[in-house]
Amino acid sequence: EDLEGEGMAVEIESANTRDEGDLWSRAVASRYTTMKLGDSAMIVQGIVDHGDLIDVREVTRADLRLDRPSIEDEAASLLGKLAAVMRRIHEVAASPGCKERPLYLQYNDAELRIIAPRFDDDEEDLDLGDAAEDDGGADGPVDGGAGGDNGLQAK
Repeated sequence: EDLEGEGMAVEIESANTRDEGDLWSRAVASRYTTMKLGDSAMIVQGIVDHGDLIDVREVTRADLRLDRPSIEDEAASLLGKLAAVMRRIHEVAASPGCKERPLYLQYNDAELRIIAPRFDDDEEDLDLGDAAEDDGGADGPVDGGAGGDNGLQAK
């Protein structure tokens, strides 16, 4: 089969007989998008039953497009979302508090966070004197820290 125009990479995986239908699950758009990102042209899946290879399936991107015509639009949507996340990460990485620091991505509580840890040798960035004055000194905020609006009132 001619794979011209698509990458020559092939994803090889194995699946148990009970999981053989997962290739065509609702996540097929995500799988197709991953194939596009990795420039893969084909998935080869070996179906295994009790340690024996019982079937081999080959699926190309063209097969996926023929089976599900909307897959290109779904992949474009997923790639657009990925591009937006990458732009946001780039913006955060360029901010003054993150420059020259290692950044870590954390997914927790259904939220993606970008973390720039502070290390002990980063003290030249800290101005502890001003920070203590801003929040009311060592005893806490001026209002005693009893919740509230920290001096802001809704109008």
